Amino acid sequence: MLLDRTGHALDIGDFDLFISAFHLPYRHDTWDGTVELTDPDEVRVVFDQVRGYLKHSGATQVVRCIIAAEFKSPDKILSTHEAHMFAGTTRIRPPYPVMSELQLCAGSWKICSSTYAVGNDAAHQAALLPKKLKRNLSSV
Repeated sequence: MLLDRTGHALDIGDFDLFISAFHLPYRHDTWDGTVELTDPDEVRVVFDQVRGYLKHSGATQVVRCIIAAEFKSPDKILSTHEAHMFAGTTRIRPPYPVMSELQLCAGSWKICSSTYAVGNDAAHQAALLPKKLKRNLSSV
């Protein structure tokens, strides 16, 4: 399952496992903007920043639960999951929803785009929308 793979990859710092879940170009949005990632180096920037955010916030576990999934065509799924962040057994922020488009690519499901409703958490927004990426559409 893609959520398990990406979550485990973030936990253990396995970038190769992480990027294997994505189709490039990959685009994601937050309330603060949009970024388009077209090569593995750009995905690596976001991967590293999100891992840094999780460490800095004290998160020891991110539990992600599927809320809905719907086939839009035989090779496209729209999925929504909710992320819950914990430090031990203590919730460290309100849960937030993420909607993703999944595409069947050469026999494997890949994440093509996502929308993160992380709210007003400036550090989380910054991790997801690195200013140093040239295709950060937020700064255009």
